[in-house]
Amino acid sequence: MVTRLHLRPSSTLGPACLVLMLAGGVARAASGAVAVYPLAAKAGVPQPTADLVTEALVNEVRASAVFSRVMSPRDMEAMGDQDAVRQCTSEACMLEMAGAFGADYALFGTVGQVGSSYLVNLKLMSVRELRIAGTASQRAAAASAESLLDATRPAVHSMLQQAGLMRASSKDRSQVATAPRKRLNPLLAGLGVGGVVAGLGAGVVSLACLAAAVAIRASLEVVPGSGR
Repeated sequence: MVTRLHLRPSSTLGPACLVLMLAGGVARAASGAVAVYPLAAKAGVPQPTADLVTEALVNEVRASAVFSRVMSPRDMEAMGDQDAVRQCTSEACMLEMAGAFGADYALFGTVGQVGSSYLVNLKLMSVRELRIAGTASQRAAAASAESLLDATRPAVHSMLQQAGLMRASSKDRSQVATAPRKRLNPLLAGLGVGGVVAGLGAGVVSLACLAAAVAIRASLEVVPGSGR
């Protein structure tokens, strides 16, 4: 009596596992690293206020879940020289320093007051391509510094959308325009459910592949045969 092992591959879980692996890879893919420089204070805005806006800017960029790594001014100062980061104010210098830190993008800008309004200007540049990826200018009432902080979220979203790194729904745009103080869930801001998929992608892929492996193992059959 001879036994033959026949492998009966699953016609559904196998391809599904492959698709989920590819989808998981896409979900985990990010737009590289970005170096965020201190916003330059212009007329009507003291530098300490500009520094607070810079911190809000860093938080909003991180909440967008667009980049795999967000380097704040403090991060760069810890890796290099504090004075060098502060004194690096030209685009050429910031791009060169960002590249030295391993960043794919450099983000910088200004914050100032124009009449009765604050104005936040942002510019995102590609370090490798030496080109402007996206820009944004956001106005806010100069009644209080709080309104200036509120301007960072729509400015970040507008810049990332222009760069093609973020896709926002009409509902998201409506909430940003009509209720700037209503904070969205960081995972849902920017990429919508994309942030959730990125967080759960690895687990889904692992479970799907495990299920496929179990199905293949169960399909092993011992078939009696005749020997000579």
